[in-house]
Amino acid sequence: MYRDRIDLTLFDLKKYFAGEKTLLSPAYEKETTSIWLSQFQHSFPAFVDRFQLNCFVDEEYNILDIVSKQTKIIERFPDRKAVAASVPAYIDSLISLIQQGYFD
Repeated sequence: MYRDRIDLTLFDLKKYFAGEKTLLSPAYEKETTSIWLSQFQHSFPAFVDRFQLNCFVDEEYNILDIVSKQTKIIERFPDRKAVAASVPAYIDSLISLIQQGYFD
C-alpha cells in the first residue's frame, strides 16, 4: 500500500485518529490493535509523542514528506502508482536525512 513509507503510514494513522476511513483502517480495527490504539484516545499527537516520532512531523503535527526531504507536508494520499514511483526518491531522501543526522 504505502511501500513501507513511514510518512504515509503516519499520515494514514493521523487520518484514522481523526475519524476517517483509511487503507489501514481494517488493521487498526482488529481487536488487539484497537485495544492498543485506544490508549491514545484518538490523539495523534499523543501517539507521536509517546513513540518519539516528532522528527516526522512539524510543530502542528502535520506529516513531513520525506520525498521532499521534509520541506513539505503531506496533505493528501497519493495514488498507488505515485507511491510506487516515489520509492527511489524516498530512499535517496531518507539516506540523505540520516546522513545529516536528522533522526538522531
